[in-house]
Amino acid sequence: MASNLTSEYQVEHPHWQTYPIIDYEIDVDFEANYGKDFSMLNHQTPCTMMLCWPKDWRLMH
Repeated sequence: MASNLTSEYQVEHPHWQTYPIIDYEIDVDFEANYGKDFSMLNHQTPCTMMLCWPKDWRLMH
């Protein structure tokens, strides 16, 4: 997709079941996967962690 274009989508789902986070580890090289613009994520700690399990969901274009 060109940098001057946008994409729009809609996701519908009922409320998701959520679970408490006891411990976590993020093992991703954000720069290698998503490019230099995302390299700062390799050195940041998340401010929020959520574990959710969807029951039904639909993605519409």
